[in-house]
Amino acid sequence: MKGKFMIAAALLPQFFFLGGCESFRDLGLEGRPRSYIKSPPVIMEAEELPEGSALYVTCFEYPPGYDYIRDTLHGVGSQVVLYRDGEKVFSAPADGLSPDECRVVAGRLYMPLRQGGCTEVRREEDILFRYEGEELLESIVVDGESVVTLGRRLSGGGFCCRIDGREVFSSQKGVPVAPVDGGGALRLDDDGYIFFYTLPLVGVSGKKSLCYVVRNWEESQIGLPDDIAGVFDAVSVDGTIYVAGETSSGGCSIFHEGTRANIASTSARIFGIRFFSVGDQMYVTGYYKSATKQHRMVWDVSAKVKYRLDLYDSNWIYPAESGYYCVERKGADVQCYFGTNVLFRTYGRLWSSRCAGYWGRTMYMSVTDEGGEYSTVYSSDGSVVMTVKGVITEVCYSALILPDEDSG
Repeated sequence: MKGKFMIAAALLPQFFFLGGCESFRDLGLEGRPRSYIKSPPVIMEAEELPEGSALYVTCFEYPPGYDYIRDTLHGVGSQVVLYRDGEKVFSAPADGLSPDECRVVAGRLYMPLRQGGCTEVRREEDILFRYEGEELLESIVVDGESVVTLGRRLSGGGFCCRIDGREVFSSQKGVPVAPVDGGGALRLDDDGYIFFYTLPLVGVSGKKSLCYVVRNWEESQIGLPDDIAGVFDAVSVDGTIYVAGETSSGGCSIFHEGTRANIASTSARIFGIRFFSVGDQMYVTGYYKSATKQHRMVWDVSAKVKYRLDLYDSNWIYPAESGYYCVERKGADVQCYFGTNVLFRTYGRLWSSRCAGYWGRTMYMSVTDEGGEYSTVYSSDGSVVMTVKGVITEVCYSALILPDEDSG
């Protein structure tokens, strides 16, 4: 939705529950995840899906007899596969492709490939463009017939924005500020393109970095008080800029519309601060580490604590219409919370935050077993949508947008 800062990657499951066992291994399920139904919490009516939307699943599949450890280490190739509502619509050799960079945009699979000192961007079987220099693409935006990218240079640092491979903005030392949703820093809203980046400072007393906003390839520095050493996160929502700054004393200050709210650090360390939204409300999430414990925290933009969860391992948080979900890696298990209630526990892992999502009135989530052999997608009624031999790297709902035949 243009003009909104949204979590494109996911909402986590509120409908699954495993009671009485510490992991699925206790059930003798050979490490392959299964779903169990729990009555869902009451939530507000979800936003309707765009017409023509479908569930897309991207995965790296292995052929029969493939050994995940042995064959990966020896370079035996897998297949990158795209499914649309459970039907395979594209597959190709995955040699040289990065699972983290392959993503669905407007119902099509985009696949960056680096080789021979160049970067090539493919849309399924078509090569769209190729340019000199190897870049790690963290943003892909489709705007009509144009494909707009933001990539980090793998040699020399900095980043570059391109339209169909043509450079339109670059920074030699800047670091893009990527939102929590995993969708990349570059966004397209009603006023055009926008993203934020920080510029690290060396040898400047008390300062770690400066912050810039780039709107339609024109940059301007964001002025912050002298006691702000660096920037955790910055977003634009409906024309309002929100900045989470790191104070010289180790705390965090939240700035928006001329106001400042402080999250005091006292004897704790605050890090990993990111903005997210629930409906029209903005929140801040991050880690709060004291001498004895580490917590996942949620504050509102006035710095009031809204949520706290003891943290064990890898941890993500996502918005819903009536609250927020947290997924946590605890040993070999994955647990999902709504508030402080455990709603889902399974043996395995999520490849990334892009492996779960809540669209319309249904939640989808993919879980990969610990060995990376199988991945299973579940829907909110507890049924198995699909199981593949391999690793699912993205689950998303998208409306397929085809080029206008009359545009040329």
